[in-house]
Order: sequence, then C-alpha cells, then structure tokens
Amino acid sequence: LTAVPMPLSPPRWTGDAVLIGFEAATDAAHAAMAAMSVLKADKQAPADMRAACHYAIVQRADDPFTAGASYLYGSAVALLEKIAQSAPAGAVHLTEDFAAALHADAVRGHPRTEYVGELPGDGDLVRLYSLKP
Repeated sequence: LTAVPMPLSPPRWTGDAVLIGFEAATDAAHAAMAAMSVLKADKQAPADMRAACHYAIVQRADDPFTAGASYLYGSAVALLEKIAQSAPAGAVHLTEDFAAALHADAVRGHPRTEYVGELPGDGDLVRLYSLKP
C-alpha cells in the first residue's frame, strides 16, 4: 500500500477484512492489485484471499479508540463484503460504478476490467467486473 497515494481513510482491520478508502478509483485499483500480488507471493498468506472495490458515497467518522484515525461505514461498505464473499480466491472484483469511474479517469495505465456476472442476492442488480493488469 505504500506504492499508491495516501488513502482517504487509513487501512482498518475488521476481523475479516481490511477496509481502505481512496479518493480516486485508479489509486484504489492499483492498491488492490498490489495487495493481491504481495499476498499471492507470500507462502504464509491464506490461499483464499480476495479483494472487492466499489465507487460510492460513504460515511466517515472519527474512531473513538484511536487518536485522529477515521473509519468508513454505510451501505456501500456492506456491499463490499458481499462482493468479496462472492469472488473466487485470488480475484479482485468490482462494481460497475467502480469500473465506470476507473475508465473515466484520464490517468493512463489504469488496469482493464472484464465483466464476470451479477451479484446474487436481493435488491438492486449489481453487475460485477474483474480487475486485470
């Protein structure tokens, strides 16, 4: 994560996941791919690691247990958990909103995306894409 710009919110361990928020989709995509690359190379890392990316408005609050740190919460964060649970091991899956934001960014060299299907479940249909180098 040191190879990408400073995140909007510092990494936060939830017990099951690490949550990080970025201002730009390109920064988040590069961070997710870098993290997955490091985890794949680490022989001690669990083999079922995966990442999820979503582009949305989230709530941000100060963490009452640490000085100056903040955390993200809201329905967008809950959607990330569902995406990660549906992704195969080693994959980086993202929402259509994230893919659109990624490709709308004028930055060259952003990763490409491939449509992989829809997120099963109730509510609105969520189209999923896979992040590719």
